[in-house]
Amino acid sequence: MIFRRRFRQSRNAFIHLRTLEPCRLRDMEWYSTVLWHLDDRAELSRLSQDLMTLDRSCAQTWIATGNSFALQGEHDQAVRCFKRASLVDPGMAYTWTLTAYEALEMEEFDRAISYYQTALRTDVRHYHAW
Repeated sequence: MIFRRRFRQSRNAFIHLRTLEPCRLRDMEWYSTVLWHLDDRAELSRLSQDLMTLDRSCAQTWIATGNSFALQGEHDQAVRCFKRASLVDPGMAYTWTLTAYEALEMEEFDRAISYYQTALRTDVRHYHAW
């Protein structure tokens, strides 16, 4: 229950941030993750579409889109989006971790391990992958 309240507080902070900076791309991967945890499909889809309009060549755009597909249970499509994000920004360890989560959902355990290892090679301190 306390986590849900924290996610709602985070969502409200991001809503305020996007009001101040409607063209902001930085940190939108975290906002999309907050929306994923809150199971807010409509807002996550809206965020994904907004980011696609702003910049299709940004890793945060593809992460938000992948999170939207993941929330809808379209894991193959989510993996494609996360892989696209990793091509756009190979140094973003979070994309590999999200790809690993999706591989776990599809019970592809060896692939998930490989993605986690890639995330850790990208950033050894990336705690999500640990």
